[in-house]
Parts: sequence; structure tokens; C-alpha cells
Amino acid sequence: MTRLLVFPNSAACILLEDPATPDELVAAINAGVYPLPQALGPTGRASPRRKLPRKAAVEREGWYASRQGQVVIVTPGSVRRPLLTVRELEVLQALAEGRTLPEISARLKISARTVSEYISHIKGKLGVRTREQAIAYAVALGLCSVPERRE
Repeated sequence: MTRLLVFPNSAACILLEDPATPDELVAAINAGVYPLPQALGPTGRASPRRKLPRKAAVEREGWYASRQGQVVIVTPGSVRRPLLTVRELEVLQALAEGRTLPEISARLKISARTVSEYISHIKGKLGVRTREQAIAYAVALGLCSVPERRE
């Protein structure tokens, strides 16, 4: 099952699942042939007052999809950038592993200040306030994993 994160606007996020592979989903969404929920509409505005069919065709170029690991990020066609960069995902994974700022800095060969900036960007993009919230949210979405504790 592939997870799709649909961001119809800056204030909403919808999680969907599909049995297709991430690459198949990205290709279908970008070609305009993947059926996203009609409640989103081509502009991303929800219509909660009407009873709508579960799925309907999306207008061509209404949505843009990009792959982030095993997760597909879907945004309105005018927004064509991934949710998190590869470097931000590396920093997020290191945080999930319990690494400190100096450890992440040494591991990625960047300054501690740069690591702090990446963490700020991650929190902002995910819409959370703390590192712990960012890790919990990212783990729930499958963007990173937390190693099991040894006792």
C-alpha cells in the first residue's frame, strides 16, 4: 500500500492509500488520470455539504505529484516542489534515531547552525512546533523510521 498525502491548500492534509506503486501513482496523477476524491475539486476546495461519489476524474494539470521515499505528495498544479528535500529527510531520520545536533552535523558534514536551519524548515513544512512532533508526524506518514530500543 502506498500512502498519498494530498495538500489541497495550506491548511489541510488528506491521507489516502492505494495499492499501486509510488512511481505508478506519480505518473498517473501528473498525467491527470488518477481519480482523487471529488470533494477536493480541481482547485482543492472541499465541499463537505454535498454528498459526492467517493472518486471522480481530476482535470488534467489540476494536481502535481512527487515521490518522497514510499510516500507520494500531491499538491495543486501550481505548487511543484516536494514537501521535504532529500537533505531535510536525512536530518529528520537522524533526529528520529536520537542523534544530537553535533552528531548530525558531523555525520552530514555540515555546520550545527545549518542543521538547526534544516530542523526549522522541517517543522515549518510539517506544521509542527517541536522536534518530537515532527518525528511522530513523519513516522506516521512513513517518511522516516524510529529504530527499536535495546534493553
